[in-house]
Amino acid sequence: MKVNVREVCKSSQFSNITPPNPLRALLLTLSNPLKKQRIVRSVKVVEDLGFSIDYFLTTKTIEELKADSSSIAERAIPIDAGYTRTIKARISRNFLSTISLLLNRRSKVRHRIVLSLQVPEYNRILTESKLTGGIDYSLILVEEIQLLPFALELKSRSSISTRLVVELRDYYWHDRTAFSIRESLSKKMVWLFFRAKAQSNRRHLYRRYLPFADQVFTVSNSLSREIKETTGVASRVVYSLPQFAEAPVVSRSSKDSLQFIYHGLALRKRKHENLIKAFQAASAEIHLVLYLVAGDELYIEELRALTCGRVEIREPVPYAKLVEEAARYDVGLAYFPDDDSTMRGALPNKFFEYFQSRIPVLASPSEDMVKILNEWGTGWATKDWSFGSLVECLESITPEMVTEAQQNCERAARHFCFETNRSQLEQVLLGSELPQGKGSREKLV
Repeated sequence: MKVNVREVCKSSQFSNITPPNPLRALLLTLSNPLKKQRIVRSVKVVEDLGFSIDYFLTTKTIEELKADSSSIAERAIPIDAGYTRTIKARISRNFLSTISLLLNRRSKVRHRIVLSLQVPEYNRILTESKLTGGIDYSLILVEEIQLLPFALELKSRSSISTRLVVELRDYYWHDRTAFSIRESLSKKMVWLFFRAKAQSNRRHLYRRYLPFADQVFTVSNSLSREIKETTGVASRVVYSLPQFAEAPVVSRSSKDSLQFIYHGLALRKRKHENLIKAFQAASAEIHLVLYLVAGDELYIEELRALTCGRVEIREPVPYAKLVEEAARYDVGLAYFPDDDSTMRGALPNKFFEYFQSRIPVLASPSEDMVKILNEWGTGWATKDWSFGSLVECLESITPEMVTEAQQNCERAARHFCFETNRSQLEQVLLGSELPQGKGSREKLV
């Protein structure tokens, strides 16, 4: 069928993208770019270097941005990424994904199925963007592995040199996400089936498409090593660092007992109930406040039922006030279970944000956090991943130890901040120069 270029251009969703510019960048993400500080920092670096940025976001995210009156919504192109939670839709998607896995790894049909599963309307988007001149970018930044096949397709159709960068702040090669204890056995079995299929598909994306990226970066040495071992792809490590903040001038919450704080998403795989039970079991005079961002409302209610006098759950505070709020406490918690490699290799935002609050950290014994805590004297890690080790560590911390570690946090705050390490992110995003020659579609399929 002949395409009416005039009509397509007139009705295209690409009419709001930035005009042709040698320095154009594209961000592909399934998340709200304003709620992920790592994305916010990457966008700032790219914009400060003179790039104009377009966004490919889910329709849901664009609606959220419009509600917040964000200008990003005006520059965003909707992509209906292949996420759905209905059983019927999941069966259909898993049927297609099963067929794709039976095909040859380099099959064009398999590649098209993968594209249609991750971005169902990829063909229309590619057609419209080409007709309206919206496909040529000097830089494409991909925030989720599910969108990498689509990004590679965009790069292969570009008429200019394009650098493709993939950020793997989380690497879900092993993902043992916990499920609700209130679900029936039949639903658990169905859920486990879909989880197994999702993991198989995710591993295919890592193995098949990650080698075609110009640059891959992650947040810790542990995750970088695992990416190399499982896919053969070398990645750079760029810590997820907050902006520097002067030491907050606040009064401590209490002088009678050590006050601990934990802030972050309420996710089952993080097993926050272990923290609550550990504080209940410890003999020391300690108190814990959890600032949980709603990731799972049902899970938060289950946690509230476990709380006692030593533990309380409060409403989260805005990110801009987080450093000041955390400074009211004595110790920050960055403790995670060892259920999967993502948790074992964790080096999260909160770990460095506690430094900006000038409070020491109690962390799980992940390699990267232990190394920093030992080198800088800014906290303590449990001996192992057991519940008993966590309780023992809580009981061993004294006010004198906290005071000494707090003094070291001032020096760490100046070193582990975005301003000090910005050049690393610039080099990862742009390299020494933009790559020569465009991507090869033939190599991909």
